[in-house]
Amino acid sequence: MTITSGSGGRGGGSTRQVDVIIADETSLSAAGALGDLSVIGLVVPTFDSAALTFQVSTVGTTYYNLYDEAGNEVVIPASTFNRVVAAPLELRGWRFVKVRSGTSAAAVNQTTAAVTITLQLGE
Repeated sequence: MTITSGSGGRGGGSTRQVDVIIADETSLSAAGALGDLSVIGLVVPTFDSAALTFQVSTVGTTYYNLYDEAGNEVVIPASTFNRVVAAPLELRGWRFVKVRSGTSAAAVNQTTAAVTITLQLGE
């Protein structure tokens, strides 16, 4: 996990970036420790086409799949090109986040190389 810090994000508050890596031949990243900030965006590189989903935790030991209020798994749709996306609102308030390639029901191993996803954090 790589961390860089700064200030002056939206509204002049603190910002930080945390890189999480989905290792080659796996589908779930290591955890990103967010501290008191929330994920506000993701920088997603080119990778084996799959939607992105999330596991979250408040203490970093037990992780839960992330669902919206309607009971649907929170998903960022699949893409095969580099992009920056706004973070789903459901990611706000969690202290630890893992990113999954695919869904909880159909995870997709990354078979080309490890994938680094940058979590943009803010207040």
